[in-house]
Amino acid sequence: MNNNTFAERLNKALSDSIYNASQLSKLTGISKSSISEYLSGKFTPKYQNTQKIAKILGVSTEWLSGTSNSIKAKSNSFVVYGKIGSYLFNERIKKNYSIKDVSKKANILEKDIIEIENNQLVPSVELLEKFSKLYNCPIFDLLNFIGYFVEDSDNFSYLTVDISKLNENKLIDIIKFIESKK
Repeated sequence: MNNNTFAERLNKALSDSIYNASQLSKLTGISKSSISEYLSGKFTPKYQNTQKIAKILGVSTEWLSGTSNSIKAKSNSFVVYGKIGSYLFNERIKKNYSIKDVSKKANILEKDIIEIENNQLVPSVELLEKFSKLYNCPIFDLLNFIGYFVEDSDNFSYLTVDISKLNENKLIDIIKFIESKK
């Protein structure tokens, strides 16, 4: 793996993401100094760390490693698209809650919190209700951030909902329908 290619691609993926280097360190469990060395091109990570970084940043491991020109991570599942993950992450940080705090206070699995904040898990209506209570914001506000896309190989379908034209119950019905298709 070429150090410069990895560093360039890591810098691009990080700048395109909602995270900074410190947050990437926390989310991956990789030390801040190692992330800094990867970003500068001084060192390249072991494959296991490359996988962790790629997963958090939503890029393919092959692209990050410089062995592919396809940046898109392959998957055949529903993925949250939009700002719900970053919104929930920012709310958690504003309240100075750790992932463990949120897990304990809202009775949500830590792995689910991490995956939702990283836009890797579609939050159920029940989870959104728990976040809504914990962060003291109406569920309708949380639903405002959600868009979904279904990824099937290289074909994309994208569904957006203009919530200004729907009441909260109708929007919840739409989300339940989407969840049933997972």
